[in-house]
Amino acid sequence: MLVSSLVQCIGDEPEFPPLTGDRGTPDDAAVANDAAVANDASESGAPSRPLASVQQIAEAATNSTSQSLRFRSPTTAGNLVLVGFTFKGNSTVTVTDSQGNTLTEVGGPLTSPNGENTRVYYATNIQGGEETVTVTLSAASSRIELYLSEYSGVDPTNPVDGQAGAQGLGGEASSGNVTTSASGDLLYAFCVSDNTCSPNHGFTTQSSFSGNIVEDKIAGAPDAYAATGNAKVDRDAGLGWTIQLVALRPAAAVPDAAP
Repeated sequence: MLVSSLVQCIGDEPEFPPLTGDRGTPDDAAVANDAAVANDASESGAPSRPLASVQQIAEAATNSTSQSLRFRSPTTAGNLVLVGFTFKGNSTVTVTDSQGNTLTEVGGPLTSPNGENTRVYYATNIQGGEETVTVTLSAASSRIELYLSEYSGVDPTNPVDGQAGAQGLGGEASSGNVTTSASGDLLYAFCVSDNTCSPNHGFTTQSSFSGNIVEDKIAGAPDAYAATGNAKVDRDAGLGWTIQLVALRPAAAVPDAAP
């Protein structure tokens, strides 16, 4: 059985970068995808929507009960938005957006040994247009980090084909397996470390803001996939990691028939 390795969490000394957003220019693959969408239209004029990353952004806030973040470009109606975020302390969480989309948590809450709480939410078949996502906590956190991702070509009614997540202290890190039911799922991984995370070969890093990683890959045939890595943090210092993995079903895909 194939297990696809997504991310590695590594590092030596915990550190925080300046409070600036992850606002780099898109890579060549993203530009190519945008051009394909713009130029590949059906006879009815409706554009083709490949299963692909559209845009990402990440920023942090300190000593706050909320963090709001707006995508750089207007979102496209029918696409999917994924929201990954981290915070310190014990809080109940509310996630909303400016379009009035419903944001649903995927998987459960995870907490690293050093107290980094991580969550992943998604909104499917979004309204489109300018989009601001707000995370609100019931108590102030010393730091909130918010990571937004927009994807096209995802099943608008039943997008999540599987999910796995785990937390651990030092050593080997793994989300556990997700067994997909459709061919060509998009695998989204959100790696948060008490130090830093490093991407694994073969996957596209969409954000490395604050030493954490958002990355993705198109999977092959239905099989078991996992986000795995080596968390090279100081176990004796009580440091570790969390990894969230979400498999997104392509639009119009149906489960493969059992052999």
